[in-house]
Amino acid sequence: MSPRATSNTFTSATAILRILEEIQRPRVMTVRSAAKLVGTSEAQAREYLSFLAERGSISVTKRGRTNEYHLPTAARRANSLARTVGTKIALEASTALKGTFYYDQATDRLADDLQSEPDDDPAYSRASNSFRLVPSSTPMDEAKHAAAAETILDALCDGRRLRGKYARLGDGRTKTYWLRPITLYLHADALRLLARKRNGQVRSFDVDGFSSLAATRKHRKFDPVEAPDSEFSFAFGRYLGFPPKASTIRVHGTAARQLGRRKFHHSQENGEYRDGHLDVRFNVGLCPDFVGWLISMVPEMEAIAPPELREMVVERLVRGLQAHEELATSDDGQ
Repeated sequence: MSPRATSNTFTSATAILRILEEIQRPRVMTVRSAAKLVGTSEAQAREYLSFLAERGSISVTKRGRTNEYHLPTAARRANSLARTVGTKIALEASTALKGTFYYDQATDRLADDLQSEPDDDPAYSRASNSFRLVPSSTPMDEAKHAAAAETILDALCDGRRLRGKYARLGDGRTKTYWLRPITLYLHADALRLLARKRNGQVRSFDVDGFSSLAATRKHRKFDPVEAPDSEFSFAFGRYLGFPPKASTIRVHGTAARQLGRRKFHHSQENGEYRDGHLDVRFNVGLCPDFVGWLISMVPEMEAIAPPELREMVVERLVRGLQAHEELATSDDGQ
């Protein structure tokens, strides 16, 4: 950079990075606004802007007697799209906390962020129409959902444990749990709690499954909670705690094309497509979600290994067939 800019290289670099960061929003910047931003003279700000323009980091256009600095067109489009997509995803995720104090805080911040976007900028307008999110599902009882989510977030922030009555999905029984909350996560449009039970086991709980939930009065000494990522390594769907099993399926037709196009679990490994079929290997827990997903591809899916998986698929199919045969019989008798 020109030595005329300043004798302090660190100060110059800091100011240049600050200008570049601000212009990424994206915003049009002038010499006057740059000077105000970094707290320097207009002559100094002009040096900083010229330095960035000479290296292609920003573009300059003339409007009357004023130079306007902005991102190059391609960068502006990419940046506008990235910010728009990020905001849409953030808004979609935050709806899981709708009705809570935390939702209000998050959406206020996002609204402030969006107000910095130039709505009349063609690049921003194109970006706004370049990405769509399919609306997520919503809980049947939104008020109860919000109360449970806020209680969990309060407990996480304050370092408290939780006590709640939870209706288990497997057998429908309601049981009281004492839990140490680890994290909330969003999966399949549903908000779930990852928590450690009193016996030390880590389990996942559907937030909408709690009929009552309260933070205990007893504070625990704050300590960093272990990274929960390992809990999800072998999970397929909402079920955690199922030990991983090396599994192989054989798929044909649409199912083969679908699995050839996309990975549905990080452990998925596809073999070679031959004789009209594709062998696919997984290392996942044999949970109800995984078995149900496989059944959704029948008759274009065959469970090859392990035998346990094949038996689970056949049992579910037989039970489903029997239920429908009984329904058909009752309809015939009417």
